[in-house]
Amino acid sequence: MSKLKFFFVIGLVISTLFVSGEDYYWVGGQGFWSDLNSWRTITGQIPNEVPDANDNVIFNENSFIAPFDTVFIMTGNPTCKSFTVQNIQDTIVFFGGSNTTTFNVYGSWTMHEKVRNEYMGKIKF
Repeated sequence: MSKLKFFFVIGLVISTLFVSGEDYYWVGGQGFWSDLNSWRTITGQIPNEVPDANDNVIFNENSFIAPFDTVFIMTGNPTCKSFTVQNIQDTIVFFGGSNTTTFNVYGSWTMHEKVRNEYMGKIKF
């Protein structure tokens, strides 16, 4: 019986190593968080779903087109593994949420000084 438990644990560990999220890059400037056309994977493909608790979201110098481009976060309770804003050139805005919504971040949070956060919900780490 102990061999069975051992193989079960080994199988569980191996399966968790292969179940990992993706890096989602924001593209195209202003848009809605829930719009799959605003996201790309590392290979440049449009993902099959919006970011979830296993996915890292990245906003960078290639994400926005004009100053004050806005990411509208109108989904109920968005989630991601890590949230990163880096190397942006102009001020951008994150807008949405309400006093009843929570943005859940299960990893790290890296913000940029040129971000204007107008997300009105809670941000939970």
